[in-house]
Amino acid sequence: MSATITLYTHPWSRGRMARWMLEECGTDYEVEVLQFGTSMKAAGGGGCRNSPHRSRI
Repeated sequence: MSATITLYTHPWSRGRMARWMLEECGTDYEVEVLQFGTSMKAAGGGGCRNSPHRSRI
């Protein structure tokens, strides 16, 4: 059984390095191209450790 990796990237991002690594390893992968803006933001408005919206307890 072989799993396929999905690489979420933007054409101008550092994701091309990860894609190069996947090619070198011969790994099966799919590329999901994201545009800057809403499609690159995490659902729920979080995800960033230093986000000003994250509560500091």
